[in-house]
Amino acid sequence: MKTARPSLGEKFSYRLDNLMSLNPAFKLVGLFGLTSILVMIGGAIYWVATLGDDSEGLLHGFWAAWTFIADAGTQGGETAFLTRAIAMFITIGGMMIFALLLGLVSETLGGLMDNLKEGHSRVIESNHTLILGWNEKIFSVIEQVIEANRSERRGVIVVLSGMEKGAMEEEIRDKIEDFASTVVVCRSGTTTQNVDLLKVNAPEARSIIVLGDDEDPEESDVRAVKIVLALSRGMEIRGHLVVEMMDPENSAM
Repeated sequence: MKTARPSLGEKFSYRLDNLMSLNPAFKLVGLFGLTSILVMIGGAIYWVATLGDDSEGLLHGFWAAWTFIADAGTQGGETAFLTRAIAMFITIGGMMIFALLLGLVSETLGGLMDNLKEGHSRVIESNHTLILGWNEKIFSVIEQVIEANRSERRGVIVVLSGMEKGAMEEEIRDKIEDFASTVVVCRSGTTTQNVDLLKVNAPEARSIIVLGDDEDPEESDVRAVKIVLALSRGMEIRGHLVVEMMDPENSAM
């Protein structure tokens, strides 16, 4: 059974969806294009409708169309039925465009807030302590680093693990009471991926601590080796590296 050939509308929707997915800025460009088309078409129609009535030219028609879009109250100055009808339709088109613009702004701000909440933004820190992974020992490690940072004006601990950012922050706040002058920054990501390691600025870290997994020691050690390989591949690590090995037989690695 052959698949039905896509219609022209389906092809257009498909191309438009791809453009918007690959480049979010295309949505704003599209809105600008729609506004320009509405101004040009509406302005030209308005100019034709006012010919013979001391029309000020096509540019004036474009300007009148833009004022109908930007401020619906400007159409109150129209007295002829035809120009009132044209102004009304231009204003309705403008209302639809502004509704799309508000939706785009809301979507963009919502995506930005979600990105911050989920912990995917880049860490702008240097000379920090980087902890990769998560287990019950992380709280004692953080407390020891906080104690070591007491003599400093500001210390930074960055934690990267597969947990959600909010869950990590909540557990750290529950288990640790005094942070002194140390700031703890949490990020969600994969500890074996170079992209996420660069996100937490691993090359500029003063020290890197790799925590193991208490549930599966063998798998934990394999992951630790992958992290070390990721750190040594394409990165110039200047800080010292401490790796927790869960299986004593792998300690010589």
